[in-house]
This record gives sequence, C-alpha cells and structure tokens, in this order.
Amino acid sequence: LAVVVALLPLAGSRRAKGCAPGKSHYNLSHLCAPERQMQIGPMQDDEMLLIYAFIRVTRSARVLELGGQLGGSARNFLAATRGLPGATVYTVDLIRVRSQAANHVTLKQDATQLTAADVHNLPIDLVLLDCHHYNATIHTLRVLRSAGLIRANTTLALHDTGLHQVSRDPAHKRRPDVLRAQPGFVVHELVERLVVEDLRTVGIDGSGRERWAAIHAHRDVVAEGDVLQFRHGLTLMQLDRALDNELLRSYTGIGVDTGPGTGGASG
Repeated sequence: LAVVVALLPLAGSRRAKGCAPGKSHYNLSHLCAPERQMQIGPMQDDEMLLIYAFIRVTRSARVLELGGQLGGSARNFLAATRGLPGATVYTVDLIRVRSQAANHVTLKQDATQLTAADVHNLPIDLVLLDCHHYNATIHTLRVLRSAGLIRANTTLALHDTGLHQVSRDPAHKRRPDVLRAQPGFVVHELVERLVVEDLRTVGIDGSGRERWAAIHAHRDVVAEGDVLQFRHGLTLMQLDRALDNELLRSYTGIGVDTGPGTGGASG
C-alpha cells in the first residue's frame, strides 16, 4: 500500500500531461461552433458532446435519428460510433440528407412510414427524436418496440426539450404559436416535451405497463455574463427498471456495507 501511495503523485503528473498529438482515440474535430452556440434547429456542440460521450461509454453502435437537417448530428454519431462493431447510423427526414459514410443510411420519407425493415430488422441502441411531429414520433417508437428493436437497454434522446428565456431569444416573440411556460420563458418545442411526459407516465404503447425514466440536460436560466445565450435542451430516457440487487446480495462472499462511510474510487 505504501508503494501505491508513493506512486500516486507520479501517476497524476503523467496523466496531467495528456495524450501525445494525434494519439487520442476521441474524434471531436467536428465540434467547432463558436462558444455562443447560437444555432437554432441543429443540436448545439455541448449537446453533441454529451451524446458523443454517452455513445462511447455505452458502446451504442446502432443509431437512428428522426430529423437530419444539415447532417450535423449524423456527423457526430458517425464520429462517436467509429470503430464499434456493427456501427450504423440511420437518418430519416422529409428532405434528402446526404450520406456521409458507407455506414450512414439516409431515408427520405415520412417517419410515419418507417418499418423495421428500414433499419434491417436489427435492434437500435440509441434513437434521437428531433422531428417535432407527435404522430411520427410515437409511430416510430411503437413500430420499433413491437418488433423488438427497442430493447431494455435502448436509449431515447429527445432534443429541444428545454425552455428559452425570451430576453435571450427574441425570435420567439414573433411566433404566435409559442407556449408561454412561465413569465419570461417559452417552450422551445412542445412535441418533444409531450413525448417525454407520455413515456414517463404511460410508456410507448400507452398502457402504462412500462415507463421510461428521464434525465434532463437543461439550462433554462442562463447566468448573467455567460456567453451562452440559451440551451435547447436534451432529455435522455431509458426503461425504468431496477438493478438486480437481490441477486448480488444472495451471492455468498459478498457483503453489503450499509453503514456510514465514504468508500469508493475515482479515476
């Protein structure tokens, strides 16, 4: 133990130096927007960075996105899934989206026409919902779930689920259909927020037999002096299910310490 403790400062100093040029296996060169990230519509670079990291951690190789627009999110998916076995990115949009790689499948069609065959009848690891159309979104989820292509470990990502401060996004003042969430704030996109609530309360099929847990990557109130003007908002969802802790506790030889303590390790 004394040897390990003695080596810790050395290990930290080596880590602090970082990777040699060109040696990092993370490809983030496509995330180069100005820090203000003022783009309306596409995912902001910070949001794409979160998705990138999530894919790398979970090894989510097969991705489907509804709404491709200019191809920025697909570029991020392709970078994140690079090197993963079976990596494939599917983009569905009403407009033609240019394919950016051999494993980038683009489908110019209404999402309400999507079938399991369109994704080669293989399970999807992550679904990005960003088409702002309720019926198309629910149809896609039900088609994939009924075909067994959305599984217990599939992640759903919904973009534009946050609020915008009117003072920082004056364009919303000109939209007659905008929903006022609270004084000074507007709902950026209503559809995705409705889908999140439906998944949380009644699930994909509407029966309530399964529900989806959500984590919201929002920053509705932007601090004064922050160059960021607004955050569109990203919600990640997975089936709400318990870890099999009873199985772990039943294994002889493993004790579960429920007393006070701060045990743990950090990389």
